[in-house]
Amino acid sequence: MALDICACNNPPVSSLYKIDKIEPLGEAREILNNARAQTRTEAPNLQLRQVCIDVIEKGIVSGPDAGLLKEREEFQILIKSDTCKSLVRVLLARGDARTVWLLFS
Repeated sequence: MALDICACNNPPVSSLYKIDKIEPLGEAREILNNARAQTRTEAPNLQLRQVCIDVIEKGIVSGPDAGLLKEREEFQILIKSDTCKSLVRVLLARGDARTVWLLFS
C-alpha cells in the first residue's frame, strides 16, 4: 500500500473519511445504546462518557465533519466543568504544568 501511494497509484485517504470498518447504522446505534446504558450504570454522574458517545454517534450519522464540529462544541462546554477544573488542579499540584499547558494550547 505504501509503495502504491509513493508511486501515485493510490492517492492517500485520510483515515477520518474511511467508513469501511463502521457497522451499518442500525447496528452502530444498537452498540452505542448499549454503551450508553452501561455508562449510566457504571458512572451515572460522569458526563464525559455520555458526551463521547454522543459525539461518536454524530460522526457516524452525519459524517466526520459534523462529528468534529460537535466534538469541538462539547469540548468547550466540558472544559468549564468542575471535573475538568479539578483535573487541572491535580496536574498542577503534581507538577505536570507541561501537561496542563498542552491541554489548553
